[in-house]
Amino acid sequence: MQLRYKCINEKTNKPISQEELGLRIGLVKNHIGKIERGQTNTTVDVLFAIAREFKVNISELFNFDEI
Repeated sequence: MQLRYKCINEKTNKPISQEELGLRIGLVKNHIGKIERGQTNTTVDVLFAIAREFKVNISELFNFDEI
């Protein structure tokens, strides 16, 4: 399940976009995309900010079933 479906835009009633997530946590859309695709490393602070926006525990950002 993609976590972005847990974070709904109140105005559109749809999942938030990478651009909207970036605006909410202070990153550009391209950087959000790179994090999502695993093409860049990020800080723990950014991971906590993403988890806060999704209203999930930070451990839910990682898929441990594939290890």
